Amino acid sequence: EEVAEQEPAVEEKVKEQEPTDEDQLTLEFETPKIRRPRDHIGEILHLDPESAETEMLLAKTIETTLKDLKKLYDSAINPLEILFKYRDLSNRHFGDPEIFSKPLILFMGPWSGGKSTILNYLLDNEFKSSSLRTGAEPSPAYFNILMWGDREEVLDGTQLAADWTFSGLQKFGQGLLDRLRGLRLNAPLLEKVMQNYLFNIFIA
Repeated sequence: EEVAEQEPAVEEKVKEQEPTDEDQLTLEFETPKIRRPRDHIGEILHLDPESAETEMLLAKTIETTLKDLKKLYDSAINPLEILFKYRDLSNRHFGDPEIFSKPLILFMGPWSGGKSTILNYLLDNEFKSSSLRTGAEPSPAYFNILMWGDREEVLDGTQLAADWTFSGLQKFGQGLLDRLRGLRLNAPLLEKVMQNYLFNIFIA
């Protein structure tokens, strides 16, 4: 009797998983032998210790002024807003987070316009694992908020919105929070602006 040959079992093909947005944030780079000089940045932006002392005094003056303005608003302006139902007519009102939090510097521009490149350069964050993604191809559509921290840390939108400073973002819904990312860096420029009540950096 002839024995029919059994056909070999067809191996199941494992579908390759498409890279997620998080995977695409991984930066591949090759460190050049000759890098652009950065000596002038500290001088222009006054990152030296002497300038830091002067700006700390300025920061205290700014904080005191804001507190006095808040008292004036609570005692003289807010009662008028309540009387004339201003909040029913407009949603353009500010709470304590907007008044006392550090202002943001917003970097906006078209795809591959150089936003991340200049920030990596200013923050001495080029060719590192924490570098912002750069390149000619479109990068994932994240809104990045850069902040100073004593160690590098990546925060998602939910973690940012839980912070008092960014609590106002919760009203825009989970859709925005899913596209929001925070990055703490131990960079002298960010340390200066965080301590001196000037700004954070926000990239769109």
